[in-house]
Amino acid sequence: MNAIRACRLQINRGSRPLLQQLEWVVPEGAWHHLTGPPASGKSSLLQALVSLHDECEGQLEVLGYSLLPIARENALILRRKTGFVDQGGGLLLQKTVRVNLLISLQSSNRTWDQDDDDCVMEMLGKFGVEDLIKREVASLSATERWLVAVLRALIRKPRLLLLDNVLDYLGDVERNRLIVSISETVVREKTTVVSTGLSSSRYDLPADLRLRLEGMQLREEV
Repeated sequence: MNAIRACRLQINRGSRPLLQQLEWVVPEGAWHHLTGPPASGKSSLLQALVSLHDECEGQLEVLGYSLLPIARENALILRRKTGFVDQGGGLLLQKTVRVNLLISLQSSNRTWDQDDDDCVMEMLGKFGVEDLIKREVASLSATERWLVAVLRALIRKPRLLLLDNVLDYLGDVERNRLIVSISETVVREKTTVVSTGLSSSRYDLPADLRLRLEGMQLREEV
């Protein structure tokens, strides 16, 4: 089964085309890592996958939903099944780490055997940052914020995880722990992952496929 299928997809930003006639398939449970320079269209492509970029033409299916067009209620369901960390982070800065994770957990429409607070502590414990639970997000370091943003996405147990340049922003220790955790999630939950970065050579990544945005197309790296 495919989690993502794009056929003759074109993505624009105003009058400027970013991607043209894109053909791209991501199987369920696969990890695709996309690289390319700034303003090459990586962020716009991820936004299109959750119906947050409306300058698109062609065919795009994500988690069984046809997006072009997509009904509003279906777009909301798709987003509940997706963990998306964009370059803004998406955190509520004046709320605590606990509140940020709880809001994400409770909006996912998934059921857990554990109490919600136990789920939050378990997620923080995987990275040894339980001491952050009562901290206001605004008081965290940049690295801590990015880590919390990803944990906020992972705690939803998403069927699709989208990470926009996030791995580039983390330190080596946090990045390596996160890669291991995501890899385990892919195996356990059959989560599909699409991540982006400036270069694929900056760190080791167990992606099934590495692609580069070049000439308004995705080209497999060799």
